[in-house]
Amino acid sequence: MNTLIGIFMKKILLSLLLYCACGLHVQAATAVGAKVIFFDVGQGNCTFVHIPAKGKPPLLVDAGSSSLRDEGDNFKEGQIKLIQQQIGSLIPRNGYINIIISHGDLDHYSWIQNIFPKNREKRKSIFWKEVKLKVLCGGRKEDYPDSFQHGFLADDEIQYVDSLGGRDSDSAEVKANQYFGWDNSPNFKILTALTTSDKNKNSIIVKCSWKKKSVLITGDATGDTVSGISSFDAQSTILQLSHHGATSDMSNSSTWIKDVSPSYIVSSSGTRQDYPHPDWLALNNIAKAISIDNLPLVNAHLIRFHVKYKDYLKLEPMKPLYSGGLHPFLFFDSNYLLFLTHFGIYNTTDAGNITFSWDAGDVIITQGRAQETAEINDLLIRILGNAQPWSYRFPHQECLSIRLPPINADQILGTDLFNWNGIYELDVQSVVFQTRQENLLLPLILKLHKLRRLTGLPGLDLPDEIFNAFGARGLQ
Repeated sequence: MNTLIGIFMKKILLSLLLYCACGLHVQAATAVGAKVIFFDVGQGNCTFVHIPAKGKPPLLVDAGSSSLRDEGDNFKEGQIKLIQQQIGSLIPRNGYINIIISHGDLDHYSWIQNIFPKNREKRKSIFWKEVKLKVLCGGRKEDYPDSFQHGFLADDEIQYVDSLGGRDSDSAEVKANQYFGWDNSPNFKILTALTTSDKNKNSIIVKCSWKKKSVLITGDATGDTVSGISSFDAQSTILQLSHHGATSDMSNSSTWIKDVSPSYIVSSSGTRQDYPHPDWLALNNIAKAISIDNLPLVNAHLIRFHVKYKDYLKLEPMKPLYSGGLHPFLFFDSNYLLFLTHFGIYNTTDAGNITFSWDAGDVIITQGRAQETAEINDLLIRILGNAQPWSYRFPHQECLSIRLPPINADQILGTDLFNWNGIYELDVQSVVFQTRQENLLLPLILKLHKLRRLTGLPGLDLPDEIFNAFGARGLQ
């Protein structure tokens, strides 16, 4: 009898274990769908893609920067650790990860050896396993310095587009896909792999797909780069603007954006004054190419586009794009026009790390600075209301632009420095700010104060939050 009970109990326990195992397996499969992270690396690119297809390692596209935020090395170290954590959590047991360096510009590869050290034990201590890299570099081997070429472990595999093996009759794109084992893959497809003397033109463009949604990662692709891509291959849910949102060399043309027809758009860019990234003209190309019906509404957020001051003065009047869906309201730091929008257009400068995740349902978007900027976004909506202020623009004969010397922000808020009633715009790029909120709100205070004084428009009373943060100094 005891034997029978023992056998019966074993069967029950075995059934429970199998049930729990199946339950855990299903939960893991459904909880981890596709994930795409555009990391904020300042002026540069770094995109991580996880597609939960069996036997497909995750993909890192680019990892580099040519300039950082004000936080400097602390920012870089923190971001590298975060990138390592995100990658490490999704690297399979065999430790393999695929890497594409789109082309041979420093701001697309300079962090690779920081993320994956050329020291076996150090790398293992970071990822808790042996990690092996399979790297494909866009363009020509000569585009990359020796320090990069020799910065990998012996177990890592590194190849360059101009050195790919395979049949002579196969195109470079076919060879590139074969290199990763992506022949006829429904999840990964390299669309361009050129080897010209123009590094930007050589940018590898890769499309990553999962359950009827996809992302297109473009490096610094030019108009010539994308000219051979069919509209069928180009169509994607998420588009990374090429060359950090520039429009030089026909990058991000309205024709190309129309072919892609994205629902979400991302620019990976910094705030270098010598680089017009992302370019305001790219935003105009987006507006020309995409119907408002193709842009789903998301949480309100800020996004900036670069525009030269002399061009800004020509924008008369500055009307909202997309029937008010993109509201231009603040021109600051000499070269940026700030928008408030409910559309899925982002840049890493304002949003921080941007994550898109999905399985069978809708795309879920998270921003690294969502919590930091949520209060500001709410404040802006409350201050500016719905319609009228968005399209208003001061006559430029009323404008007064002042560049401040390097001082602390709290000094600006004193009443002795300027006659505040005479200031319309303020260049604050040399000012030391204590918080990001201060950086955004100070020019906004000036704009609102002038707007209220000159126009008497309703809905522009400054709320208690501003006075709590800055006091009434300089506002009377």
